[in-house]
Amino acid sequence: MAMGKWGVAGALAMAGASGAAELDLLARAGGAAGADAPVLGTVTVSASKDAREIDEVPASVTVIDAADMQRQVVENIADLVRYEPGVSVPMQGSRFGRSGFTIRGLGGNRIQVEIDGVPIPDGFAIGDFANAGRDLVDLDNLKRVEIVRGSASSLYGSDALGGVVSFTTRDPGDYLDGADDRLAIHARGGYASADDTWIGGSTIVARGGAVSGLLSTVLRSGDQLSTKGGQGGTGSSRTQADPHASRSVNLLAKLMHGETGDAPIKLTLEHYRDDSRTEALSAVRAVSATTRTTALHADDRVSRSRLALEQTLFELGAVDSALWRLYLNDSRTRQDTREARSVSSGGGSLRERERRALFKQQVIGGESTLTGHADTGVFGHRWVAGVELERIRTAQSRSGRERNLTTGTDSTTVGPDAFPVRDFPITHTIEAGLYLQDDIRWDRLTVIPGVRLDYYKLDPRPDRIFIEDNPGIAPRGLDKLKLSPKLGLVWAFDPHWSAYGNYARGFRAPPYSDVNVGFTNVQFGYTAIPNPDLKPETSNSFEIGLRAGYDEASASLALFDNRYHQFIQSFVSQGVNADGLLVFQSQNLTRVRIFGAEAKAELGGALLAETLRAFRVRGALAWAKGDDTSANRPLNSIDPLTGVLGLGWRPSALPVSAELVATMSIEDSRTDNSAGQGYQAPGQARFDLIGEWRVSPQADVNLGLFNLGDRRIVPAANVQGRLAGDPSIDRYSQPGFNVGANLRLRF
Repeated sequence: MAMGKWGVAGALAMAGASGAAELDLLARAGGAAGADAPVLGTVTVSASKDAREIDEVPASVTVIDAADMQRQVVENIADLVRYEPGVSVPMQGSRFGRSGFTIRGLGGNRIQVEIDGVPIPDGFAIGDFANAGRDLVDLDNLKRVEIVRGSASSLYGSDALGGVVSFTTRDPGDYLDGADDRLAIHARGGYASADDTWIGGSTIVARGGAVSGLLSTVLRSGDQLSTKGGQGGTGSSRTQADPHASRSVNLLAKLMHGETGDAPIKLTLEHYRDDSRTEALSAVRAVSATTRTTALHADDRVSRSRLALEQTLFELGAVDSALWRLYLNDSRTRQDTREARSVSSGGGSLRERERRALFKQQVIGGESTLTGHADTGVFGHRWVAGVELERIRTAQSRSGRERNLTTGTDSTTVGPDAFPVRDFPITHTIEAGLYLQDDIRWDRLTVIPGVRLDYYKLDPRPDRIFIEDNPGIAPRGLDKLKLSPKLGLVWAFDPHWSAYGNYARGFRAPPYSDVNVGFTNVQFGYTAIPNPDLKPETSNSFEIGLRAGYDEASASLALFDNRYHQFIQSFVSQGVNADGLLVFQSQNLTRVRIFGAEAKAELGGALLAETLRAFRVRGALAWAKGDDTSANRPLNSIDPLTGVLGLGWRPSALPVSAELVATMSIEDSRTDNSAGQGYQAPGQARFDLIGEWRVSPQADVNLGLFNLGDRRIVPAANVQGRLAGDPSIDRYSQPGFNVGANLRLRF
């Protein structure tokens, strides 16, 4: 049963009051720890491309390490951010699954996602049968995940308009205990009842002299998500998830020389593959007065392969460190759909349709990053500079055929499409970036200017398929230069308190799929034309914040205001051409503003009484408001006010720990109703209990009991753009009560 709006609002107010109380107690924490006691903060690398404590960075950064993921029984990217208000992962249903990250209302390819510094390929979707997502990372081999909220184009370039998600995998030294340890074997087994997934993994690590290496394998086998939908059967009114089975494997190999020396060099090979099959019962329905889909089966494969060679050199005169990296990342998405139809017109017939959608992207790149420090009079400098170069080849196609089982005839024309087709030409893209950032410190004040210059060249390579599908359409290239400045400020006005402010200019280059979108169908009377005049999407982002940190308490508050210009809208009608065809073209039309506030706080029980030292309370709150200001309507991608409140217990004398976590949100009352009354996700609350048992130095057990109240929970992120009368809403709900468990062994 969903929690009422005001009931959740009251609970969130209690969470906020708890956070306020923690802030009030921070001064007392200083007394307990000593007025000037140093507090070691969490370190981030992604926010400045050099190791910094979060308190030294003028931005909102979340760091989730391997211990956090293990303790919270994290199995996928949605689990990863379940306790991170302001960050969400929309779920698109059984077949296409988790689409990727949304940060402060922006998602898709506007978020830079990387693994070990290597970018994850783009996502691309068109129509009902082609959707290449960005859920391409198995989390089991990760050492840490960093989430940078807000524009980071001054360091990462075009794709970081909305933020950065950086995955870092483990090295051999993360498994070995000290320099004398030569061999380690880790094994893991797990189960998640939410989608009946079984997980098995093993890692073998060895070191001999200056050489070390690891080989890790993770296997997963699962089914569809167990939603709270109770209606089975077929058609759009089905609320149970469509039957789905998936099998994935992730292989990671690393070889290092001089891991603990002054010039370690590392070779990484990784392969990820996910095979899935879906029986789309929700698509079994009438599609017209004379035609009915009687069955629809999907067979999909997603794969990603990565090869990287890198080295970091230390203490090179005025340079503290110099990193160079070369990499190749190759991804392929193949989505096959087989549909059976019955047609009552023309004497009746049975039809079988087959469709195949392919999306391939290969990235070959290199980068070099230098860091250093210097003193000039009363000023101290910590600088980072770098250069990046990538060549990206992107290809997409759709093919298919329709077979009339009654007459035996065959055709490659299926509906409006005369297969094969490409929705944009094969495209080669060159992206190059040069950046510099300097942390200039004077006493307790640090000023952080930064700038990045990006070059973007788009080179379309139309082949026979594109030319025949788009007669008379000439794809156009694109050359763009863009400067992205930033200016940050951090003022440590007290040994435990600091304030910060940040301005960042962001941009996103026009995508290949919008510059040269291509589809022409004379029979149905429409065509799309290129737009070489598309301008980059840009942003002006402002953020101010306050942080406090003590031994037994910490808190942070951030206020942000992001203004985006020249957002690209695809398939904008341009009227009718001389041939009588309706013309579509991508255009820079939309202006967007997103502003809001985020707060976090944590309080140790020892601050209240020594007998409560084993307890900790943590809370987080995120609120945002977003509007398409050019059309004067709200953005559906903004999550409603969401809060998290946790009570943890970790006694130092016992090998166990536990935490009770409440996640709450109010009703999503701001929806875009231009196409009809939008569905407003109700206010809701979920309670989870997670625990850990350190059985021995060689074994850990983790258990998570999720949605203890077995409530119906429909995340706003899962139902963006859906109408209030949509009968399938519950198909996108979260599971009811479910269990996750893990056993980890070390030898």
